[in-house]
Amino acid sequence: MANCGCNKEFSSDYILLDPEKLSFYELIRVLFPGDIEKRKFVDCQGGADSAESSFERRWVIFISILAQKFLQFVAKPLASFGSTFEMGLNLFSANGGFGMFLFNSVRGISSGRIKHPRLSHRFNGHLDNRVELDKSIIPGDSKYYAALSMMSSKISYENKAFIETIVEDQWKMEFLGFFYFWNVVTDSLTFTLNLACEGG
Repeated sequence: MANCGCNKEFSSDYILLDPEKLSFYELIRVLFPGDIEKRKFVDCQGGADSAESSFERRWVIFISILAQKFLQFVAKPLASFGSTFEMGLNLFSANGGFGMFLFNSVRGISSGRIKHPRLSHRFNGHLDNRVELDKSIIPGDSKYYAALSMMSSKISYENKAFIETIVEDQWKMEFLGFFYFWNVVTDSLTFTLNLACEGG
């Protein structure tokens, strides 16, 4: 029986699947009746009897755990592809776009590096590259904090250097810091907080 170490007060009737502890043999056995609560990759309370009772429920467990295994298998290759793709987008952007990158490469003057690493975007930033605050909305306006919140949430996915540059150079605010917080779900420092202060 798996022990995933999470707070199980959310329900008295649950089945949690841990794909890390799943073997191919155990995966096939899910489709057949027989003490599912005793399997190494299953942590359950109350839901085991209903899961055992019908093939449809065992099929859902089978598909769920198979999907989790597949996602674990492709996680690292997809992360590598994403990083390479993102770096390519930044390289093209730094050289004036894909067309200019090719044109400059043929002429032998293409830069193989990003000119301003502080302004390199994440993928989201390439979809919408606006970073300036709306000049028609000034502090004190009823829409100001809503507009500031939208732009802040948009750049929150970017790297620390990018955020600091935008806050100080574009928004003319004081950048107070970039902080990491513990994410209980992923058990890592993945929550970030960016603080800025308006002058005056």
